[in-house]
Amino acid sequence: MPLSEHEQRILEQLEKELRSEDPRLASTMSGRQGTTTARFITAVIAVAAGLGLLIVAVTTALTWIGVIGFVVMFLGVTYALSRPKKEPTLRVVDGQGVRHSSAKKRSTARGGQKTFMQRMEERWDRRQRGE
Repeated sequence: MPLSEHEQRILEQLEKELRSEDPRLASTMSGRQGTTTARFITAVIAVAAGLGLLIVAVTTALTWIGVIGFVVMFLGVTYALSRPKKEPTLRVVDGQGVRHSSAKKRSTARGGQKTFMQRMEERWDRRQRGE
């Protein structure tokens, strides 16, 4: 079911505010961030080694070396295209069970203004309490 024009405008506004408040999160949510140079270099070396094994296999007529070379090349390309594993972000929980992240600390340091997410969380809490 398509979104109405009003819903599309609200969604665009939410995306714009997210990009302005936390660009790193917005880039993570929008897609790939790209691979690092070290991962790329490692993958190129693996592909070159695999290709070398394939050439050796063809010249010596040893099929099993060719299979190993293909697997090494495949693993190199897979390593280059995969995302590095990220460690989970730790959050502080106060006595009332409310989670606090570093983004909230940064926003209050900028003049005490609440971020968009803080306002949305407050609205959600009020709605849950029936206010």
